Amino acid sequence: MDNQNHLAAAQQELNRLRQPGFDFISDYGGAKGSFYSHLNAGALTLEDVGTNEEEMSGFEKLRFVAYGKWWLASLREGKAPDPNYLISLIRRELKGGKFTLEDIGTTEEELASFCSGS
Repeated sequence: MDNQNHLAAAQQELNRLRQPGFDFISDYGGAKGSFYSHLNAGALTLEDVGTNEEEMSGFEKLRFVAYGKWWLASLREGKAPDPNYLISLIRRELKGGKFTLEDIGTTEEELASFCSGS
């Protein structure tokens, strides 16, 4: 595959990531991996394909927000066999600054309500 093909393929993956409704839980890892694979194989920069570190970091945050919302939905629906574990995942990502409780539509009070140990 030549550089032009790698450029086109990387741009295609970037466009997938930009699509409204992109599934950041099930599709992000593959799209990101493919994007960077084409970037590296074509010796391309982020700027070559029309993006930058800020946008790529934004995609990473969207992935964490999607997971946070998914974990929260499991808690709200009572589907979590171990609420403390899901709450610990949410708190771990909060601590890392990957999202806020506001980003996922909850509060500390709601998290505390899911189990007595929180």
